[in-house]
Amino acid sequence: MANRRTPTPFGRAIKVRLAELNMQQCDLAKLLGTSNAYVTYLIYGDRRDEQWVARICEALSMPPPKEEDHMR
Repeated sequence: MANRRTPTPFGRAIKVRLAELNMQQCDLAKLLGTSNAYVTYLIYGDRRDEQWVARICEALSMPPPKEEDHMR
């Protein structure tokens, strides 16, 4: 059985917003000019880059998260 990881609260908010916009994670990566893998790192809290968090919020018209919501 595969070991499934859990997204951060911010990562879950990204996934919900993508669904609302009928977008996929790879669409967001293209929009941001980065790799799908890097977006995955941000969703699961493996990377903590405030500039990318701000860019995602802007791209998806989301409010900025609380600091603890996008960290592990």
